[in-house]
Amino acid sequence: MSTQNNPATDKAAVSVIINGKQHGDWSRYQIDSDFLIPADAWSVSLGLPEGKFPADVVRGAPVMVKVGDDTVLTGRIDGVQRAVARGGVTLSLSGRDSAAVLVDCAAPILTTRQMELLDVVAQIVRPLGITKILIESEGTIRSDKISAEPG
Repeated sequence: MSTQNNPATDKAAVSVIINGKQHGDWSRYQIDSDFLIPADAWSVSLGLPEGKFPADVVRGAPVMVKVGDDTVLTGRIDGVQRAVARGGVTLSLSGRDSAAVLVDCAAPILTTRQMELLDVVAQIVRPLGITKILIESEGTIRSDKISAEPG
């Protein structure tokens, strides 16, 4: 795949903000951004001269990746790798953008009786962190039996 060069961002600093703290000076970074891929990936590595691993850098922590002043993605840390070698200590992070939850999750198996559509939708999407639900219909009916399968 060809890459585009952008003089405004090619030399800009890449920073990862975790819990409000900015981390930069990466020895290596990679940011995938493709409109056709539902969950863009990112990874960064840096040497830790003092040998101390930041305590707030853990799997699942929310992150914001910036190039210069522009936010290029928001997501979560999927993996944290710490390497200690004779040459020093290295911290490598990887993750995906916030759309990853839609790629990774499927509706749970659900079989129930006498529920309205709003209740069924709420039971399926609340584990994904969705709290606001709006069903626009003129009327609702209770179904005798409802079955939802993964996928």
